[in-house]
Amino acid sequence: MEPLDLGYGLVLQEEAQKLIIALAILGLVQILFGVASMLENSFSEGLKKLQIFRKLQHATTCLMILGVHKIGLFNKHQMVQYLCYTAIFVRVAHSSRHLSPKINEAFLAVFGRVFSKEEVDGEPPVAVFTLWGLAAVIGAFPPGVAYLAILGLSIGTSFAELAGQVAKRQLIFGLEGKSYVGCIWNAVATATATMAFLAFQDLCLGPIQLRGGFFLPKTLFVPLIKVMIAVFNGVISAIADIFVIGDMNGNLTMPITAAFVLGTIAGILPPCEKSMKETSIY
Repeated sequence: MEPLDLGYGLVLQEEAQKLIIALAILGLVQILFGVASMLENSFSEGLKKLQIFRKLQHATTCLMILGVHKIGLFNKHQMVQYLCYTAIFVRVAHSSRHLSPKINEAFLAVFGRVFSKEEVDGEPPVAVFTLWGLAAVIGAFPPGVAYLAILGLSIGTSFAELAGQVAKRQLIFGLEGKSYVGCIWNAVATATATMAFLAFQDLCLGPIQLRGGFFLPKTLFVPLIKVMIAVFNGVISAIADIFVIGDMNGNLTMPITAAFVLGTIAGILPPCEKSMKETSIY
């Protein structure tokens, strides 16, 4: 983008233009989900308790951030910086609602439908921990690893929570909110989302050399490798989701744990050729 001349000696630089575009898209989506969440008034009490629009907002926001990172709208440093700023803003805004009843009333009128009961009562918003988790995986891990971890955070955890609420089956190790059914749905949903994501991506792989001068074209085995990566990411996402570290929020620990495991495995693989890095998710 070229600097935009606003007149009167004001010039909007490239980075500022990108930030405005990203905030405008994010704001539009949040407004649409805020309006759509009002439809929950027509739902039965059972459906209202599932907070479907809250889960959709969580998944969509994470996927939007993944998309912004993938297309390179901002570099890694900028992504981490803006995510941290947004997390701080959300936390301060949530805390400031207690300054007066009128501020609290206005705040809940706008955001109350996407807050849980605990958040309405004063607990820190889950969005803050989600943003910190996204900033951590984007800043500390290679892009391909970050993409896979974000897919688990956005799709896997949403399906896990929804399935756990519907099934209400036996809890895993007695952990609150962690059921076997939710764990299975996390793995299935994450694997499916990963497979859909990888279907449009290249992998840092070349043809396999065989004895006798023959080789196996990558078109024959890459689809199998993608399926294996998708299944592995699903399993890692499900395990990371039940991995609890003290009282830390799962939306912070889950993507970091998943990215750490995925990054460790990726580090064992042979390095990519420079030409292949340009089209590979790694």
